[in-house]
Amino acid sequence: MTLSDLFLKFRYLLYVAVFGRYSKRPYHCQFQVTRRCNLRCRYCCVWRDEWGGELSLKEIELLAGNLRHSGLKSVVITGGEPLLRDDIVDVIGVFKRAGLIVRLQTNGILLTSELSSELFKAGLDDVYVSLDTLRAERFIKIAALRDDGAHQRLIENIKMLSSVAKRHRSGRFLLTVITPDNHDEVEELVSFAGRWGYLIGLYGVETSDTQKGDAEIRVSGALFRMKDNERLLLKRAFQKALMLKKKKGTPIFNSERLLKDYVEFYGLAKPDMHWHCRAGRHYLVVLPDGKVSVCNGTAPVKGYDYQNLPELYRRKDREDIFSHYRMNCSGCICTRQLEYLLFEPWDMVKKTLMYLGNL
Repeated sequence: MTLSDLFLKFRYLLYVAVFGRYSKRPYHCQFQVTRRCNLRCRYCCVWRDEWGGELSLKEIELLAGNLRHSGLKSVVITGGEPLLRDDIVDVIGVFKRAGLIVRLQTNGILLTSELSSELFKAGLDDVYVSLDTLRAERFIKIAALRDDGAHQRLIENIKMLSSVAKRHRSGRFLLTVITPDNHDEVEELVSFAGRWGYLIGLYGVETSDTQKGDAEIRVSGALFRMKDNERLLLKRAFQKALMLKKKKGTPIFNSERLLKDYVEFYGLAKPDMHWHCRAGRHYLVVLPDGKVSVCNGTAPVKGYDYQNLPELYRRKDREDIFSHYRMNCSGCICTRQLEYLLFEPWDMVKKTLMYLGNL
């Protein structure tokens, strides 16, 4: 990590902790660089879609500049599976040169030691690897794979990545989606994360029951409907996570508030994820073809894309535009963390200390 990298992170943390809640500009972007994926996870809809074009590297350069001109401070590159793009190292470099904090979310299957080093050298600040289970037979079921060796490669890649990321003083996280298939592995997964030098985020499976927008990543409730007893299992899993969160030295990165949200949600007789969000104002989503959405659960904003994004954020009536799109969302829980950071300074302080202590 260079001095300029350290300054960039300090500026980002200061902005989020002190100024972010008052800003009328977004601070964070999720860029779905591709919708292609090499897994077929049951709780995800991305691989079920037929998707058209993806932005070229030259077009991504324009996107990166327009994100900065619109006030953004960080971007997380997601998919699909971002490593399916042959130019992913160059993509990282484009956003870094634009002055953004750059994060990457991957399923980890395609990682190698050489590629990992190239990603960090290009400017990757933080890496997030999906890990839903420590059991190979469950992984095959969750990811719908016929490759018996895929899980073992993933585990070995996670161990390798920890060492490479640590050499580059970069943040490393595991992301786990809790479902009825892995509800009993919370403690094992948290222990594994701590043992290999990762922080871990635990998120409950969420489904969308509204008409799916282009940005949607959650599967339809009709395709992944849980029974009452399965919801009870997930409630207990997040109660366990809350207990583990309170232990000294825990690697669980979620705030207690978010974990409590999951406990409450899975305990509801009539599940409802709606809340008073500020999607569009504090964060946004960019699709592979450059269209812009206020969040993953809404349709693209008509008339705007990566080319004219700053124009959207110069409009005085933009909040009315964002509100229009929010109205058609089925709600969420996981994205709440992006706003909790802004409005709960103490949580931000605790997360900052955890993050810096893990570099």
